[in-house]
Amino acid sequence: MKNILFCTGGERGRWILRTAWALWAGNHESFIPFEIRVLTTRPMAIQIKENLLHPEQGWFNSFVREYKAHDQVHFSEDSIKVLSRGSTPLDSIQSQEDSLAAAQCVFEEIRNLCADKDTRLHVSLNGAQGLLGVYLAAAISVHGRQLDRLTQTMVLNDLADHPDFYYPSSIPRQYYVPGHIAIEPKILSCADSEIRIVDVPMRFLTEILGPDETQLVQDSLMPAHDFNQISPTVSGISQHYIERPVASLNMDRNSLTWKKSHSIQLTALESLLYSYFILQKSECYMFGPCKTCSSLCFVLPVDMEKNFFIDRLKKVWGPKSSKLSKIEAKFENNFDLNSWLLQHRSRINKKIRKVGFPASLKIASAGVYGMTTYGIPHEKVLLKINGE
Repeated sequence: MKNILFCTGGERGRWILRTAWALWAGNHESFIPFEIRVLTTRPMAIQIKENLLHPEQGWFNSFVREYKAHDQVHFSEDSIKVLSRGSTPLDSIQSQEDSLAAAQCVFEEIRNLCADKDTRLHVSLNGAQGLLGVYLAAAISVHGRQLDRLTQTMVLNDLADHPDFYYPSSIPRQYYVPGHIAIEPKILSCADSEIRIVDVPMRFLTEILGPDETQLVQDSLMPAHDFNQISPTVSGISQHYIERPVASLNMDRNSLTWKKSHSIQLTALESLLYSYFILQKSECYMFGPCKTCSSLCFVLPVDMEKNFFIDRLKKVWGPKSSKLSKIEAKFENNFDLNSWLLQHRSRINKKIRKVGFPASLKIASAGVYGMTTYGIPHEKVLLKINGE
């Protein structure tokens, strides 16, 4: 797994090195080794090369020499890319056209990095001033994966704003910090500094939406040509779902219908079991198909609510039904609910497979033996219960 720290520069590259040091020296051993990638304006790229990568005076080279991190943290001039508008490098972002060009560069870079399954991305917001910070957060929110991170690095003392503080050197260095009104100036040692990396709480859309919906969101955030064109919005995503077939469970008829014209007939128990998993699915935080089947919609058989089935079967069969009495007796005797579930699950899935319904409509399993959970991986917005 290739670990990548992605930054946009800012402040002559100070935050790049502060974040790199925190990853290397802090409690982030699982991210080592890693390489640094930078996407920034042309003037900032020049400053970073001079301040961090100068063969003798570069702060990054000083850091790797001092901490013997040559084989653990990788950064070179080839790791720095310049924002561009067409073939013209951007010196600054001063117009709507510059903003669009910068946004396209950021989205393209993040998309390409996330497309590589062998990479893990640590995106730092430090130094991403103004619009770059907005685009960076938007890009990682659209393309970020489960192991990727969006973070903010903090220096927990007055050295945060000091222009010469790049990282806590093991060689004691002192910094003069001017005082403000009624506050005396002070001299701080880098040994007294504390650098902390804080995760930005953000749920990546790849965990919630399917690929098609994610693309619609990106198109909405990133118009292809100019800011005045009409692009898809959230309403466009809703329309996209409306045009897709909904799987509808009719509790009165005990039937499951897909594409309106395709349906299967279930028994009362099968219908109740399927409705239980649909209701569980409504608690799922994911709007797209389940990927890891570890969300709230997947449950252990022992955690299934027996009263759910008893109460509803009373309405279907009547409170004095002999069939209901048998089910109640089984539940009271703590019979093997797992075997009961597997028996009815097998019958339901066989019916679904026979008529050619999507596999995501089957009752799927996840986990390991003894801790197996069950649920429906289908998108929850495309599941409906009638007759409830």
